[in-house]
Order: sequence, then C-alpha cells, then structure tokens
Amino acid sequence: MNTLYIILVFAVLLYSLYNAITYTKRRNKDKKVAKQAINTLAYHRELTDKECKLLDAIQEQKGFKKTHKRIDNKVYLLKGTFNRHGIEVRHNEVWHNLIGGLEVVLDDRGLDFVQHENVAEVIKTDKIPVVLTLNNSFSLLNTIGSEKQLEKGEVGTMADGKVTLINSRKQTALEVQSVEKQWKGTIGAFLMIPAIFLMALTALWDVYSPYGAIPGGILFLLALYFLWRKPKYSKPQDVRTLKGVPEYSAVLDASENVQSVKAFMGTTELNFEKRYWLPFMVGNDDKDDTPVEVDVTTEGWLMRFGPYLSLEEEEKKIPSQPWYRHVIMTVIASVALIVGLFMAPELTNDIRHDAEHSIFRQLKLYAPAIFMALNLILLIIHAPLAYKSYNFNKQRKSDIQQHYINIFTAHQKE
Repeated sequence: MNTLYIILVFAVLLYSLYNAITYTKRRNKDKKVAKQAINTLAYHRELTDKECKLLDAIQEQKGFKKTHKRIDNKVYLLKGTFNRHGIEVRHNEVWHNLIGGLEVVLDDRGLDFVQHENVAEVIKTDKIPVVLTLNNSFSLLNTIGSEKQLEKGEVGTMADGKVTLINSRKQTALEVQSVEKQWKGTIGAFLMIPAIFLMALTALWDVYSPYGAIPGGILFLLALYFLWRKPKYSKPQDVRTLKGVPEYSAVLDASENVQSVKAFMGTTELNFEKRYWLPFMVGNDDKDDTPVEVDVTTEGWLMRFGPYLSLEEEEKKIPSQPWYRHVIMTVIASVALIVGLFMAPELTNDIRHDAEHSIFRQLKLYAPAIFMALNLILLIIHAPLAYKSYNFNKQRKSDIQQHYINIFTAHQKE
C-alpha cells in the first residue's frame, strides 16, 4: 500500500514538473515574440477625456494597479490571431491572452467577441498592453459604463449607444418564486449528508460512538426542519427594463461545434436559466433589427423577454414545485442503504448472545438495523416524490413550450 502511495505521489510530482517546464517555455517564447510585436503597434488616435477618466478609475481598483497604469494617452492598433494558455496554481488559474503574439490584458467579457483574425485598440502600460476595443464589437469602457448605469438604474441611453434603459422596478413575488422555488429545501437535504455520515460512524463502524450519535441526531433533526419548513424567499432584486436589438454569439468547442449560444443587448449579457427560451428569443421577430424590451436584474438575469416570454406568467400559469430536495434525499438514502448492506454485521446471533446485557448495549447492537430502517423510511418517502416531481417538471416544461409555440404561431398568422 505504501509503495503504491509513493508511486502515485511521484507520478503527480513528475506531471506537475512537466507542466511547469512547459509553461516556462511558453512564457519565454511569449516574451521573445512580444519584443518584436510591441514595435509593430501602429499609432491610431489619442484617448478622449472621457476614456482617460474611466481608465483612471480602473487604475484605482486593487486588481488592476499593476496592469492598467498607462504610459501615455496614445491608442494603438494591434492585429493578429488570438491565442490563450495558462496554468493552475493552488486552485487558481492564471491565463495569458495573446493577439498577434503580443500578450494583452483582455477583459473576460471580451472573449465572447474573439475571432480567428482580430483587430484591437490597445494602450501601452508599464506592464502589459490593455485592450480597449476588439473587432468593433467589444468595448471595455462602454462595458464598464453600461454596468454602472445598470446598477444605478439611471434612465437614458447606455454607454454603447445601442441600448436604452427605460424603467426600473423590483422583482415580483412570482418572479422570485420562479427562480428559487425548485431549490427550496435543498439546505436540509445537504445537511442530511453529514448527519447520515455521523450516525453511520456509530451504527456501522462503531467508532466515536458518543461523537457520532449525538451530533448526528441533532443535525438530522435540523435537516428535517430545513427540508420541510415553509419556503422563505429572498428579497426582490432590482430589475431594469432595457430596449434594444438583441445579438447572439455561439460558443464553439475545439472542433468548432456549437456548445451554447449567448445573448447580448449592447454590452449586457442576457443570462437565462430557461434554456427553452432561446428558440423563441431568436425567432422573436422576422426582422433582425427590431428593438425588443427586456427585463433583467442588475446581474443580467432575464425576467422577461419581449411581450411573451415571462417568468412571472409561467409561474402564474403553472406554479413550479420544490423538487430538487427529493432527488438529493433519494440519492443520499440509497447510498446509505447500499453502504449499510455491505458494512452492517450479522445482527441476529449477536443480539441473542448478549440478550442479558443492559439496554444501552442492546441499543448499540440494534444500531445498524435502526440506521438502515431510518434510511429505508427516507427512501420510501422521497423516492416517489422525486419521481412524481421530476415528471411534473418535465410536463410543465413541455406545456410551457407548447404555450409559447401557440402564441408565436398565432402572432405570425396576424
């Protein structure tokens, strides 16, 4: 066993060393190419006063003090292919973005606008050039300006000039329920994991008996409370109504297959948990340049898209159910039962042999049976509820999709 452990540790060390050497070689190559690429930057224009103020504000942020300290107010053009590599260090990933062989600071939101051949506006800093715009689609300063306006809720045209913020409100109760209800009770379900584990220490392995049964029992009761208590919902978030023309960007894998599609309104990414919304969003109107009104939270989560897609109307038409808790509990109880079947001792003979012993000794002997009976009860309760809730959610999704199909079909006939 010790030999196998040493071999595994040695293999991990060798793999880590290989990655470190590969990463160092890449970084050395990047530096050599960067010295040549930095001299090929073509002067393009001067920064505007507004851009200078926004960049100064970015400079004051803790995470950007080293990379956003610009040398001058000149803007340069950088052209070339995009490349990205990095390394994971202590659970933190360090990525390096390169355009035309030159390492640049590119905001993560700009990655959605990368093409095979890229044209970027950059400014020189004392460390690494910073990308201001990319392919006439992404603008760092417009993105920051729009985010601030979205957070404050200031009515008017947003920084990108393509989108207008026309109203602010709070989430409705039904919108909050649509987002959160299915997750209600999952805190209790997850608390059941340490509760079952601690009780198993006593019941199955007979170790740390007082330290397993007592805290395990307390956690079990606490888990039941959170599992079945009346749902409590978060405070309604701020919601902004935006008007503009939505745009869509496909996310491709290494083989250039479409993995997902992202929706944008100006620089604001429209996040939507209901994936079945996408076909209706794309086919919202026959004309691609028709402005659409959307309701989004300050973090970009869609509450409403156009006149038809609405979380509130979905919840009003077919209320959702808190079903994830039953699925989690079914899995926990099933695993506990399977482990119990393999780990529990033969009870019958032990109980007969020690029938004269005290009640505490008898309870200890019956502990595995009690543990397995408890999990069997949990499984009997939650497995049918998980099955029923899953089918309800599946049918609900189908009914809502059909509802939208009927609406869009009727709209196209008009």
